[in-house]
Amino acid sequence: TAWTSVHKKFPTTSYWNANDIARVGYESDEGNTNRSLFLLNTTPINGKRILRATFRAYETHSWSCSARPVELWLTGPISAATTWNTQPAWMRKISTISVAKKANPSCPAGGVEMDATSAVVDAARNNWTGITLGLRATSETDTNGWKKFQNNPSIGVDYNTVPGAATSVASDQGVPCVIGGSRPTIGDLTPTLYARFSSGDTGQNVRARFEWFIANGAKVGESVTPYQASNTQFSATVPAGAFASGQVLSWHVRGEDGIDNGPFSSWCEYALDSTGPTTVPSVTSTDYPENGVAGEVGYDGAFAFGPGTTTADYTKFEYTVNAGAPIIVTADAAKAATVTVTPDRSGPNILQVRAVDAANNKGPIREYRFDARDGGSPSGVWTLDDGEGQTASDSAFDPVQPLTLAGTASWAPGRDGGALSLTGATATAAASGPAVPTDRSFTVAAWVRLTSGSAFAAAASQDGTGANGNFALMYSSSANRWTFTTADSAQVITRATAPTAPQLNVWTHLTGVYDEGAKQTYLYVNGTRVATASYTSTWNAAGAFRVGGFRWAGSTQNPWDGGVDDVRVWNRAVSAPELRTLADAAALAGQWSLDEATGITTADASGNANTGTLGSGASWSNRDGVTPAVAFNGTAGGVTTVRAPIRTDQSFSVAAWARVGSTASVRTVASQSGTRNSAFALQSVGNGPWAFSVHASDTDGAASVRAQAPTPAAAGTWVHLVGTYDATTRKLSLYVNGVLVDEEFSVTTWNANGPLQIGLSKYNGAANAPMLGDVDELRVYAGILTPVQALDLSFT
Repeated sequence: TAWTSVHKKFPTTSYWNANDIARVGYESDEGNTNRSLFLLNTTPINGKRILRATFRAYETHSWSCSARPVELWLTGPISAATTWNTQPAWMRKISTISVAKKANPSCPAGGVEMDATSAVVDAARNNWTGITLGLRATSETDTNGWKKFQNNPSIGVDYNTVPGAATSVASDQGVPCVIGGSRPTIGDLTPTLYARFSSGDTGQNVRARFEWFIANGAKVGESVTPYQASNTQFSATVPAGAFASGQVLSWHVRGEDGIDNGPFSSWCEYALDSTGPTTVPSVTSTDYPENGVAGEVGYDGAFAFGPGTTTADYTKFEYTVNAGAPIIVTADAAKAATVTVTPDRSGPNILQVRAVDAANNKGPIREYRFDARDGGSPSGVWTLDDGEGQTASDSAFDPVQPLTLAGTASWAPGRDGGALSLTGATATAAASGPAVPTDRSFTVAAWVRLTSGSAFAAAASQDGTGANGNFALMYSSSANRWTFTTADSAQVITRATAPTAPQLNVWTHLTGVYDEGAKQTYLYVNGTRVATASYTSTWNAAGAFRVGGFRWAGSTQNPWDGGVDDVRVWNRAVSAPELRTLADAAALAGQWSLDEATGITTADASGNANTGTLGSGASWSNRDGVTPAVAFNGTAGGVTTVRAPIRTDQSFSVAAWARVGSTASVRTVASQSGTRNSAFALQSVGNGPWAFSVHASDTDGAASVRAQAPTPAAAGTWVHLVGTYDATTRKLSLYVNGVLVDEEFSVTTWNANGPLQIGLSKYNGAANAPMLGDVDELRVYAGILTPVQALDLSFT
């Protein structure tokens, strides 16, 4: 990086970085003695293992072709002030070479190489920024020793980067790497050990040497891995028999590259204990006595684990309820613990408990059986069917807490009967007090229809008496997801958030559950649990229960935008099967009794005013000579409603009495139209059985899936048909005269937004499969008719 010459004849002159040759030795013509010094950068090889270093210079001239020795020295530093009189100390001779290159045919100019290894080793070991090397003649009175060199010598270095210290030192036991009294205890006597190493040299592979010892004792064994790429994970498994339970395993690891060995890692120690606890825990509960009947599904109970002796070899308990996920609870100083358990089923419940030691060895299981009664009724039920006034009645038994409508809250049609319409910042309906204690298990559920996703919106919540509320069934606009939101007393928000975006303008069943026993909140969408969140900092919000909005920072915020129907709350964690039943409950969406017997219209008795109009192929008839019905003549002119009564991409059911006059062709009892196809059709298949079918899409040529009866339809015979579609399980079912005759699974539907058609369907954009026969008492439902309901309808 710099150089200089010093001239004895000019002892005070600096030749710093001169544009000149580098002179060495005695030149008799001028009577001058010269030396040259060179500062070379060695920073790139600091910390490296130096294998060999070579000083290379190009000799352009010598006094004669008689070889004379020239010496390479390690000197002190040089600067612009360096002269003959101020030249640095010549600290150590590094090497000597006898050479003569005069630039004539006898001894042509050429390169000169000298060993500089010892000097470069010092530089690398001490992290110098550079070294200064000097050239001088061995004899500074012999003119044959006078030489000229180019002023740009270099150093060639062969080096090795010593493998670095191990990183990511760990084991498959997932415990920290420490020693002494804080060392972890593990139950595996053959743990797998891990580490990573980096060589620092491109393309150079390394290997790992794991060594294990009895702590503070003899080496037991080692494992040397194969060579592999730098900065990858290395592993070794301690072999069986190397250690016994009760010993302390101590291990360390280093990297090796075949030239150098890196430093060993810090020590890691594991206390080995492969013997599980022998203690069988005691279990007691006054809320749910063993082998007794008490409490209710979803109601919390306290359970005490023992036995309470401090000599027992365990640190925690593991328990499960009804073979659910294991839960760990730490034992106190008395080797005991009390937990909250929430039974999720009526009848027998099984609690299994066992002790677990510090090495996660598990002891024998204590099985505790108890019976829970059927779940209690909701503590609040607001069907929102009132339809008028400023009060929404509560149909729960006790206490009765009506909701008072405020702001722009109003009545509107709902999913089943009436509903609240909430639009605008002031629209809400609130009780006079809380509906549930929120520091214990509780559940809140509602049917909701959101019309805009532009802002946060709360469908149901409960205020605190201070600035904030406790929970809310909400839509999060930032996430575009349904959430069950809970807030602790410190205003820390926890959300169980659905994994998919909601559908706007669609009735959706939302449920939020807090399970005190599990310290979890759950969000259910349409009866399916879709999200879970940990919630431990509970508190009791004693303010008003409300529909529409969430109290935050002292005011009601996050107004709902849309409809809310059938709101319910429970003082317990309602079980998943109960919630599925609630969400699947069939709600009458359309009923055409077909009793008019005259005229060309038929009324919708469901209250949804979806009138049907008879087409040219339909006329009045009767069922069994008594009950009015509609007859169809097999042409494209059925009964058509004003609009779609149900969403066919959600769970739905359709039921009707039908009599087919001929089974030679496909005959349609009822369908709902899309643009090109019917989404579903209740039909008799040509020369075949009754069937409930759905088309895969609203495109021409779409395939269909059928649930169908095992025997052909009988012409001229009245039968009662029920078809159901479960959007959660994607199951298609058909009932004939109240009996389930077929199911099809993995069925996907789509939403047909066209009218309901009685006696006709649509395929490839055209009228299809017209009915030849009679239809009576047609009903459609949002939700799934149960087998009992299907049977009951067959008697109507």
